[in-house]
Amino acid sequence: MLPRILLNAGATEGIVHAYDGAEAIQYMDRQAAAGAGIPFLILLDLEMPGKNGLDVLRWMSERNLMTRAVIVVVTGSQSSENRAEALRRGAFAVMDKFPRPTDLLATYISARAKLPRPGPKTWTRQEPPLVTA
Repeated sequence: MLPRILLNAGATEGIVHAYDGAEAIQYMDRQAAAGAGIPFLILLDLEMPGKNGLDVLRWMSERNLMTRAVIVVVTGSQSSENRAEALRRGAFAVMDKFPRPTDLLATYISARAKLPRPGPKTWTRQEPPLVTA
């Protein structure tokens, strides 16, 4: 559902899907090793098998990647503690796991406006969104 909403919202570059946090980290590691950029938008599930969304946020923070992408956490958890922790760790927004298409679209548009423009110290081309949800 989320990938279809993003495609309808204009994410024409395509969408990368990772099954869990470990797969998302492996994907970003491969991108870095190849000299490519990381996804400009990451929809990150908070509760995944293995490495969870907070683990991915920690990994990205340790590598100074938080300013290169906009991370929107999607979660079914009603724990305000988990949601607040995701925001403290640098998430742009936290949304319910199955957001209304209009809410996701508004967040996507806001996220795109927040992104730095590519330049010599960022990435050379815009990568597709990464969805772990």
